[in-house]
Amino acid sequence: MELLSLFGQGFLMGIVLSLMLGTVFFAIVQNSINLGYTFGILIACGVVLSDIIFISLAIWSSSFAVFLKNYVTEVTWIGALLLLLFGLSQFYRKVSISSSVHVFKRPVFNKLFFIGNGFFLNVINPVNFFIWLSISTMLEVKFGYTNTQKLVFFSGSLLAILVTESLVAIFSSKIRRWMSPYRLKWVNRVSGSAFVVLAIYLVIRHYSQ
Repeated sequence: MELLSLFGQGFLMGIVLSLMLGTVFFAIVQNSINLGYTFGILIACGVVLSDIIFISLAIWSSSFAVFLKNYVTEVTWIGALLLLLFGLSQFYRKVSISSSVHVFKRPVFNKLFFIGNGFFLNVINPVNFFIWLSISTMLEVKFGYTNTQKLVFFSGSLLAILVTESLVAIFSSKIRRWMSPYRLKWVNRVSGSAFVVLAIYLVIRHYSQ
């Protein structure tokens, strides 16, 4: 019963984290509208993979946390620059709506590309690691959780993130039928603007701390 409760607490935390309006959220919405919900779910899988790495480092690698804190300025600027470039590229992205999408000739490349997209977008924001590190520290210091208990908690969080972001992808894909090329162009612009704003926010947040 205790483990089930821990899993449930983690699941609720995962729902909250997955609905934060970050780059990943907008990427899932945008690609699900452009290409279909399958591609949004693949991005969500990439996010979960990167979160698994973040959680593992947060629990077992204090040296990595120290390294990241020592170079947080450099990491922040690199992440912000990449987000800025990615966001600006959305303003020049060609739009098309098709029920049959082949981004690459071989389907396996489609999957790897969009999984990598989600992984990359999650990794370049150093705030994501510090969120998991803060949660891990809180669970240990305030509640006295062991590593096993934290793993159960984080398993619930990861499942919630995958489920919630998959549902966001499915919901977003449902509005494709009402999308014209003109509207889709504005979806890309709004998404690109969100990436640019988040890049600026990263830098401002870093220097305001």
